[in-house]
Amino acid sequence: MRTSHRALGVLSIGVLLAASVVAPAQADDLNVPPSRSIVGSTNTGLSGPLAIEIGPNGKTYVTNFASNSISVFASNANGDVAPQRRISGPTSTLTNPRYLDVDKSGYIWVPDDTKVKSFAPTANGDVAPASSFETGMNTFGLAIAPNGKIFVGDSGTIKRFSPSATGPASVERTITGAPLSDVRAMDVDRHGRVWVANGFDKSVLAIDPNSSGSPTVLRQIKGSNTGITHVDDVAVDRAGRIYIVDEFSKTVRVFASNANGNVEPIKVLGGPATGLAQPAGIAVRDNLEILVANYGSNAVLTFNRLFAIEPSAPRSLKVSGSSKSANRTISWKSPSANGGAAITQYRIVVKKGSKTLVTKTVSGSTRSYTVNRSKLRNGTNKVLIHAKNSAGWGKTSTKTFQVKK
Repeated sequence: MRTSHRALGVLSIGVLLAASVVAPAQADDLNVPPSRSIVGSTNTGLSGPLAIEIGPNGKTYVTNFASNSISVFASNANGDVAPQRRISGPTSTLTNPRYLDVDKSGYIWVPDDTKVKSFAPTANGDVAPASSFETGMNTFGLAIAPNGKIFVGDSGTIKRFSPSATGPASVERTITGAPLSDVRAMDVDRHGRVWVANGFDKSVLAIDPNSSGSPTVLRQIKGSNTGITHVDDVAVDRAGRIYIVDEFSKTVRVFASNANGNVEPIKVLGGPATGLAQPAGIAVRDNLEILVANYGSNAVLTFNRLFAIEPSAPRSLKVSGSSKSANRTISWKSPSANGGAAITQYRIVVKKGSKTLVTKTVSGSTRSYTVNRSKLRNGTNKVLIHAKNSAGWGKTSTKTFQVKK
């Protein structure tokens, strides 16, 4: 039974079925090794890593289902390294910690049987929870919305609680019924939509966070074209792309930001080089690095981003000529990081206070632009420049200069 499978360990059924399930071949499969791996038996303390999350401080948070603990690693942790903090012991009262989340203040929230427990941002060792509340069900998945609301789920039900919930807490919303059937993990995107890993239904749902009773389904990714064989966890990146881990096919499948229905993934990360073995949890950093809790090998795997991001700021911005020169030449060097795609344009803006004097867009190969003194204003002027690649406009460099008329 599914409930027994959950009580004993998240992936026990997956071990039996994985050999018989084969995902459809994909032309865009990426069989690449991780860029970093937290793995080893001496220091990591990883034991059945089930869920993974990135805190507001960039650190990596992992639930160890098999050892009733939570590990916190440095953002760049690699190899057989010890966590910076580890919450474990009888005082913590952790038993079967599952999918977790970290709020904007750094509090760690984790479902633990029928309760949700929170731990302080600096919690370490055998420490008591900072708070705890009853959910009224065998809680499995959890996600925190930008407004602090806490969503928990299991089987075919999702409940919403206040962040101040404690004890036998009041439920703000109960969302239940088809197509919810096997709620595992969840993520809340920047628009507040709740994305649900609907495990054995082989689907991913986006639902309205204010649903009550039957879910208001905003989108559903499901069908033979998706190649999904099981959904263990879901994450949404800052561009709105949807990432799922599929333990049976040992893949990370990525869908377009507007994906809906029976659609193919735009990227599939999988194959022997990846080392994916019963992947259970997933998180995506702002720089689009992908982190996977690899239950099957007691490891946390980090993969390089699969998509371009905006470039960094142009370097060495200068304005040549004296304050009385007839022309002023603005020059710069290309960004130190192009974000993984060619720079196609630069935009130059010259301002005096809040008034825009010059706006000019030039090609990605250009490194200077000359402005006639007549377009400038007496006093302190400022030039701003940023670069564009296929992901969009990047960070801005600024420089002030003086004009005398």
